[in-house]
Amino acid sequence: MIHSSFPSLICFILRLRIGTGRGALVWALLLAVLPASSDQQGNSERPDVVVLVQSGFGYRDTVSINYSDKVTDQQVRKDVQSLIDTARWTVREAQISTEDTNVPDSQASTSVSFQTDQIVSQSVGLYPLEPFILALKRYKTIQVTYFLRESVDFRGLRDYDNKYVTVSYQSPATYLVTVKRQDFERLDLPLTPPKKPEAGEKKRSDTKTGLIVILAVLCGIIAYCIAALYSKSHRDVSGENHR
Repeated sequence: MIHSSFPSLICFILRLRIGTGRGALVWALLLAVLPASSDQQGNSERPDVVVLVQSGFGYRDTVSINYSDKVTDQQVRKDVQSLIDTARWTVREAQISTEDTNVPDSQASTSVSFQTDQIVSQSVGLYPLEPFILALKRYKTIQVTYFLRESVDFRGLRDYDNKYVTVSYQSPATYLVTVKRQDFERLDLPLTPPKKPEAGEKKRSDTKTGLIVILAVLCGIIAYCIAALYSKSHRDVSGENHR
């Protein structure tokens, strides 16, 4: 599942044990590596926040939220609590860190990591997304990347767009989210791509629609004929009464 052009660097990031006092270093590596993949697809903007989900490496999954700037501990706790309230996850060993990247012209950034029960449905090929959007919707751009120990037959949502968000799925195992409006309480994102009607189903639907139209036309003709006959009969009776 990990892109073949930088597997050694990704493995190095994982060995850092994301969020355990090395959040800034992880963030610097992410800015150097992950956006490069987006650049190849025409998106040069760096996300405001990057979420990393490490799954399948143990009994629990590790989640790391890496902000592009300094965030107060109080706000970070609110974000984590939002995940707990929305997704009903059990959060353990949450650690918040704010560090300087020691990179010229850069600013301090905050990260938080925690462990939770397995949240990636690897057996059915689904990745959690909406809880992260709800918790971080104040940011315009959100990136969620999943590091999986084993390859997964991905069946989840890919591209999606409504008046609130635009979701784009990019390989390897990454969602890019653009928040267009923040005035939503929930999104009800579909778990899987909307099913496209098969050719046979579409043909049957078109046939059914055609029959309905024909039936409506016939009913209209019959109604017109009945009305015409009634009108003619009514005139004949009126003529006879006047004689």
